[in-house]
Amino acid sequence: MRRTERRFFYRNRGSLGGLPQKSVLGYGFTSCGSGPVGTTERFDDVANIHTARTNAIARHALAGYSPNGYGFTSGAWLNLVGPAGTKERFDDVANMHTARTNIVTRAAIS
Repeated sequence: MRRTERRFFYRNRGSLGGLPQKSVLGYGFTSCGSGPVGTTERFDDVANIHTARTNAIARHALAGYSPNGYGFTSGAWLNLVGPAGTKERFDDVANMHTARTNIVTRAAIS
């Protein structure tokens, strides 16, 4: 895959607190986790380095998928709040997460 192409591939570990993972422009990505931060990192396999990207809303037990060339995270468990319907779209080129219409509130949906 050339790094000029804009494609996402998602693989969700499927376990409670697993990190949704995606790939775009030849890089791998992880978002969120089980901690109180929404860490998003880009991994370059050739250089073998992780680069911090803009954080997502902190949550865990979310689903990840990738229609239309963007990475999406949906649902989750928000720390100290409980299940949530939060949905965000990640654009690596712009390095930003954008809120989208929420799903029905639930966690561990993948």
